[in-house]
Amino acid sequence: MTAAHPPRCACPACLRRPVRRAFLPRTLAAGLAALLLAAATPLCALAAGAHSPPVAGPPELTAESYILMDAATGQVLAEKDPDSLRYPASTTKLMTLALVLEGCGGDLTPQLTVSESAVTAVGPGSSSIFLRPGETLSLEDAVWAALLESANDAANVLAEHAAGSIEAFVARMNQKAAELGLQSTHFANPSGYHSEQHYTTARELALITRWALTVPGFAELLGGVSHTMPGNPVHPAERQMLTDNRLLLDDPPYPGLVGGKSGWTPEAHFTMVEAAEREGRTLIVVTLACPRKADRFAGCAALLDYGFEHFVPVQADAARLGLPPLPVVCGGERLGEVPLEASAELLLPEGDTGPLSARYLGPPEYDPDLPFDGQVAVYAGSGRLLAVLDAVPRQSVLDNLLQARKQKPPWDRRGLQPIVLMAFFIAAGAALLSQGALRFDALRRDAARRRLGRLRAGGLARIEQLERAHGEETSKAGQENSPEDASYPTRLR
Repeated sequence: MTAAHPPRCACPACLRRPVRRAFLPRTLAAGLAALLLAAATPLCALAAGAHSPPVAGPPELTAESYILMDAATGQVLAEKDPDSLRYPASTTKLMTLALVLEGCGGDLTPQLTVSESAVTAVGPGSSSIFLRPGETLSLEDAVWAALLESANDAANVLAEHAAGSIEAFVARMNQKAAELGLQSTHFANPSGYHSEQHYTTARELALITRWALTVPGFAELLGGVSHTMPGNPVHPAERQMLTDNRLLLDDPPYPGLVGGKSGWTPEAHFTMVEAAEREGRTLIVVTLACPRKADRFAGCAALLDYGFEHFVPVQADAARLGLPPLPVVCGGERLGEVPLEASAELLLPEGDTGPLSARYLGPPEYDPDLPFDGQVAVYAGSGRLLAVLDAVPRQSVLDNLLQARKQKPPWDRRGLQPIVLMAFFIAAGAALLSQGALRFDALRRDAARRRLGRLRAGGLARIEQLERAHGEETSKAGQENSPEDASYPTRLR
């Protein structure tokens, strides 16, 4: 029986090394090979280059789309097809509840009356607490019904209370989506009842949740487990409401869970949004189009575990990122340069130990009179995009530049100096041209006078010459005339 060959090192240096047969007895050769292998493995690692531990990847989920996001910065820690259009089902009510809380300012005491339109707008087969037209309930009861029981009738009542009609409230939902910069979200109702015109993406649903968590009272509401709605003349019996969020109902609940909202329709399948907070950091997870109900809870827990356990905080600021200064231009005048500031505590994957890098995204110069929309893309050492942060000019430096500009006299400002200089040169040129024209005119007149003088002098000389010649001719003629004619003097005509 032939002895088995000892295992080879898996490093590139050893994989390229050919296998050599030993001429020693097989047993001794095997022992020596094992010793040599144990000693050579560290050397092979050095020869191949020491590598940092691999970065842990996210867990495998059955959801067709998911995303894990840091609520503070919007940094995406894990994602799968996050930008495909999906039906959100009842996770829509996160937007509905946040808008209602924002509008009421935390006052949940108003009494609401159920209208006929709120009841008839409930789609067939959808979840409800069977409200009836004319029934009254408090705003607080309607909020808990929409969250815990996912009641579509309660969502419609809330919409009419907040905006006057369901249609007006849906318009407000879409307006808020536009304000949040969402490009792939459109709402057709406040409940999430299926419609081809009612859709979003995992990424944009996470951004909606990120905004909703900033609305006062929303985070506390999201963590609710149960609520009792008192009876009324239309419905005398109490209504007991209980969440279906398994991460809240587990004993103990998921560590640090803020709360969440589930959803389901035949077209959307199972959907879920959860938020959890540990050590001052809140993570948001969205799973869409899960094939089984249990998958959405298990998937959210696995992604939250991954985010809390495999990322370390790192401070990203202007000094660490090496952001270049930005030219400041005001009214066509370059005032100088201002440093950019961008700061956030980001989450770096374990094992990705390289230095951070950044790339500026924004206008090439800063004009204080115009809105500034500068951003900085921050990358890990591996080249992985961590986050896109807002960049702003350092205010103290900017104030000094603007103050120095105000203290300059108007003629000394670079914006006016070219105009002043141009005007000066134009005036000087005009003066020189005027002087030249006057001098030329004087020379022309002087030359004309001299020429006229020469002409006059020449004319007088010619006249005198003619008179002399005429006098001589007259004199000769007088001598040839008769004596009696001589007694008459000759007149010059």
